[in-house]
Amino acid sequence: MSTHQLFKRNDQDIDVVLVNSRDNSFINNATVYVTILSPTGTIPTGGGPLTASYSGLSDGLYRAAVTEAFDPDPGPGYQIKIIATTAAGINGEGYRPAYVSEGVAAGS
Repeated sequence: MSTHQLFKRNDQDIDVVLVNSRDNSFINNATVYVTILSPTGTIPTGGGPLTASYSGLSDGLYRAAVTEAFDPDPGPGYQIKIIATTAAGINGEGYRPAYVSEGVAAGS
């Protein structure tokens, strides 16, 4: 699994695609939360939990907005925690490795 790059103090999105592991169908009706965890397991300022909204007419795509309030120490070892639930009882939790880089100032 590739490492997701996040930028300190920048508006950015985290995209998640949900697929039912039983029949490989896309899940378009879930409640999805995304939380960024530091290498020590704490939630940095602006790291969530964030609600990921379904992207209409997509195949299971959910998007969580991270704002410029996200202000962790740059470096490796971060995790993106994803929790998804549906009314039908399809529930899941997963983690994606992440790395935080210094942000780029607007207009640079």
